[in-house]
Amino acid sequence: MKNYKLHTTDGFKDSCGVDAIIKNEIENRLLNLYKLYGYSLIKTPAVEYIDVYSENGMQKTDLYSLINRQGEVLALCNDMTSSIARYVCSTGVRGVYKYCYASDTFRYPKLYQGKEHQFLQAGVEFIGEAGIKADLEAIYLAYKSLSVCGVKDFTIHIGSALFLDLLFDDFNLNNDIKK
Repeated sequence: MKNYKLHTTDGFKDSCGVDAIIKNEIENRLLNLYKLYGYSLIKTPAVEYIDVYSENGMQKTDLYSLINRQGEVLALCNDMTSSIARYVCSTGVRGVYKYCYASDTFRYPKLYQGKEHQFLQAGVEFIGEAGIKADLEAIYLAYKSLSVCGVKDFTIHIGSALFLDLLFDDFNLNNDIKK
């Protein structure tokens, strides 16, 4: 019989010594970079109502969920973007916001193949400003983020819903087909 007091669950691990120092150094490098570009640090709860991470009323399949004493369904933080969007919407204040974060997030993969279930998610959210300036800043910070962490060989893939819309327009497709 497994002694659960002495083991971690699949997909989770302890971080100590050099591993903990490296993770901390990565967090510091990224947050310092983001602060140079005017991003404010935001920390959201590790647990949110499950609705924060639901899409179109459907619960994501990779959530770690739990029920609190009041019978409410909660989830461990699955994605910082969703938590920050919840925060911004809850304030009711409008304007341009630039937030940065480095936080542990939790995802349950469809099939466990040695993937971590708890991992560091770091990045930025540029809210309330659309256009080429915001897009270029996000792309540049993605490049700089990988660079300051010592990643040498990488490719950044960029997708755009606008590109797809324009392509559909070129083919004169009706709205039903576009959807």
